Amino acid sequence: EMEILRLTGRPRMAIINCKDEDGSFLDDWQQEFRKHFNSIRLFNATRATYAERIALLESLKAIDQDLQEVIEQVIRAFSGEWQNRNTQTAALLVSMLVDSLLYRKTVACPPGADEERLKKKLHAEYTEFVSRIERATHQQIRRLFKHNIFTLQLSPQSILQQDLFSEKTWEFLGLTANQLIVAGALGGAALAAGIDVVAGGTSLGIFAAVGGAIGAAAAAFKGKDLLTGTRLLGMKLDRQQLQVGPVTNIQLLYILLDRALLYYTHVINWAHGRRDYPEGGNWDESKETGKMGYTSGWTRDERRICERLFNGLQEEDPVLQEQAGEDLVDLLKKKLQQISEGGGQGCENR
Repeated sequence: EMEILRLTGRPRMAIINCKDEDGSFLDDWQQEFRKHFNSIRLFNATRATYAERIALLESLKAIDQDLQEVIEQVIRAFSGEWQNRNTQTAALLVSMLVDSLLYRKTVACPPGADEERLKKKLHAEYTEFVSRIERATHQQIRRLFKHNIFTLQLSPQSILQQDLFSEKTWEFLGLTANQLIVAGALGGAALAAGIDVVAGGTSLGIFAAVGGAIGAAAAAFKGKDLLTGTRLLGMKLDRQQLQVGPVTNIQLLYILLDRALLYYTHVINWAHGRRDYPEGGNWDESKETGKMGYTSGWTRDERRICERLFNGLQEEDPVLQEQAGEDLVDLLKKKLQQISEGGGQGCENR
């Protein structure tokens, strides 16, 4: 068959589709193909990334000048569609952040009421609210990349299998303590202190007795623990009404972003024909240390964009919210493209 193809005199590319890790016969195949083909490429169709698919098209374009124009059209169409999906994904992520961080609820709390019980109830309602928004956003991302017709499963050891408000999630994702201190001191991000609320036997520190801005001075007096990412909501009792929200800890913003970017990474690199759902993963909580998401590796200027949106939501400034939201969409589009092209690796790809 290869000899017949050679006799046609047409440009030919051999694609070796390695379906497993066994490469014992790879050299033999390559040596034989060199006798008959102009170009040889390794390409696993079920595991190829966006960048690898573009590279395959570029190689195909290079073997015959007559094909260049039509292949370039295909590449432009593919790239344009991908950028459009990234734009929609970025907009979905900003919408998720705004909905999650603007949460506010006021309930009656007359004298003699069990205030602690009410706080726990509000805590449960809020965590379910944000988790529901996050799940819906991830599902929308999945549909954008046409993964809505079958079950796309995560590795059992993926950090995305951890609950959004679990200690492991807050330990391994989001900003470092020092980065949070800088965010509080220079960015003016509000970070609440106060009462920890026990949920499911684990103290998550979700609520604060009093909301408010805490800058460098407060960080210095209270220590890093104040800013490491467990206190979320400002809570105040006013005229027999208990008000919770909006969120006063910017760490939630970064954790939501990290989880969404990791989910995006998984979705875009999962071929539609693939059915070998992984039984394990390469995230080992016993070995990994430090932050493992994307946002802790962003530059100070990039994080400042997030802080501007957060501050706009805190101050209920619609102009600042709109401007910062647009800037964050642009930043996320850039980050999504970098992930598509194999850059900006997160925890499960490091």
